[in-house]
Amino acid sequence: MADVTMNSATIPNIVPDTADLLLAWDASAAANGEFPISALNTLLTATFATLAGGNTFTGDQNISGNIITPPADLGASVKGRNLWLQRNSNAAPAPGVILITQSNNTTQRIWPDDSGNLRIGALDPVGASINSGGVVVGTQTSAWDQKDLLSDAPPDPVDVLAAIAEGAASVRRFWYKPYTSTDDDGNVIVGGRPGYGEQFSGVVLGIPDGPNGGRYGMDRDEAHPQGKILNDITAIGDLLVAVNYLSEQLATALLRIEALELAGETG
Repeated sequence: MADVTMNSATIPNIVPDTADLLLAWDASAAANGEFPISALNTLLTATFATLAGGNTFTGDQNISGNIITPPADLGASVKGRNLWLQRNSNAAPAPGVILITQSNNTTQRIWPDDSGNLRIGALDPVGASINSGGVVVGTQTSAWDQKDLLSDAPPDPVDVLAAIAEGAASVRRFWYKPYTSTDDDGNVIVGGRPGYGEQFSGVVLGIPDGPNGGRYGMDRDEAHPQGKILNDITAIGDLLVAVNYLSEQLATALLRIEALELAGETG
């Protein structure tokens, strides 16, 4: 039979079915053979499951979908699913890090420092920066070199006292609303209150038809024009200014009283 040149354009298209056969070489038996596509599907599925369940992936893995770990009854006294990012065990060790990219394409790192504080920053935590890089999550830096000052002196104490009075009018006793979620059928599940139902006394922002917390709110949006979080930075700053001012006024008043008492004794 003469050699025949085959062109892909001359080969008809087919839609393979699981019952269709493929030619194969059985290396263990040193023989040609055939097997159905269904067997290939089983082989590939089993191979991937083995790799995913028992192997260590050394390269970067790009996953286009979400990573979801389904719930499972793992028995009593057993933690749920976990994401374990282990350390760099070099002689100069470094912690595991979570990288999250912001909407502006800036990437932030989140890691635990050696004292157990969770930190966030834009640079990799290595060396001394493990314990000093970024800021502790939930805090803001107070360092001068990280701020653009809007004034070169403390605010007027009289204005501060007026702001404190406005904030004090918003202090209420409260507890936080319980956690809520929905089950797979859409039923609302009401959980416990944060802090195990502990009651608090503090500034409440944006009370309808009432005091709104003054300038002691932050993280404002359209639904919360007074903010959603207590601005403890401004509150502490105002209290420091107010206490200092009142201490000066008290010292002046005591000197006047002392002078009046002395004048009465000598008169």
